[in-house]
Amino acid sequence: MNHYETIEKDRLSKKNRLMFWFLVAMTLISTAANYIQGLDTSVLATVFFGGLFFVSIIGLLLFLNKGDRVIPYIAILGLASVLALVVLEVSVSTHNFGLLLFLIVAAGLYMSIPLLLTGLITSLVIFHAFIYLHGDVLDLNYTTALANILFVAILLYGLQLITKDSDQKTFRITNVKRRELRKRGHPEKTYRKTSTYYKRQYDGY
Repeated sequence: MNHYETIEKDRLSKKNRLMFWFLVAMTLISTAANYIQGLDTSVLATVFFGGLFFVSIIGLLLFLNKGDRVIPYIAILGLASVLALVVLEVSVSTHNFGLLLFLIVAAGLYMSIPLLLTGLITSLVIFHAFIYLHGDVLDLNYTTALANILFVAILLYGLQLITKDSDQKTFRITNVKRRELRKRGHPEKTYRKTSTYYKRQYDGY
């Protein structure tokens, strides 16, 4: 495993832990908010137990330190499953359309195009199922709603391209400088991990 792959693995692990706590907070806050609004018990049960199920799976994998590349898909598909049940059956309302945008943004957290596509596709499936099942009784402009979903996805896609290009350039520059230092006989620098690059810690530099 080269230096860049090590950084990416560490970054993925941190994002998985962040997603875990994000889902924990989302489950608790959503359940509390729905309870305060006086929504039906079925809504509370769907949000709480649905969220708890997927949080438990992710938590177990994190505890066992396994499935780093599987956890993101479990998180996004799990979130999509809970949101689909809420949007399509438990609490049918145009106000819940925002949850589909929330799903895409959650997928964008990983800065991974396959995961972003997963979030986008699941959002589109839920959206079209929502229109098919309840479009005749709800006041939701199909064209505007679809455009909003696509706009969010395109924005996140562009952000991912910029971030990936920036990370690769930073990594190449760091490697060039390290090779130059070796040629000049300088001792090896040590690097401290940050979210996008290794910040140099070298006395007198």
